[in-house]
Amino acid sequence: MDSVVSETPYKLNSGNSTLIPQQQLRNGVLLMSLPHTEAVSGIYNLIQGNKSLDKIALNYSKTESYLESYTIDNLKTELGAYPNFKISSAIKDSSSGADIVVEQQGYPLWKYLIYLALAALLFEIIIIRFVK
Repeated sequence: MDSVVSETPYKLNSGNSTLIPQQQLRNGVLLMSLPHTEAVSGIYNLIQGNKSLDKIALNYSKTESYLESYTIDNLKTELGAYPNFKISSAIKDSSSGADIVVEQQGYPLWKYLIYLALAALLFEIIIIRFVK
């Protein structure tokens, strides 16, 4: 959509409604101004001629656009009653990543099991040599 050369107008189609927004072509880039009175929230197909080019989502509810996040205290009050949720604070240094892995997965015991298997094998070899 960077290099628009055609004179065919672009349309926004959402199911049963079709909008033709105001369009300007500046330096090969399409700029569209949407009519606030006609457009409603939803997903629109960007159409030129009979070809669907892309999808555009419109949001008119301002509450859906707020980018506020929960604080640790809010999360603890909301999710504290559920035992399967664990809330961790933000990572402050590079070693905390390893701490999180250990906290979630525990200590890897496979290394100890390999050492134990090798020791058992060595013990078995020693017993076979001295029994003969």
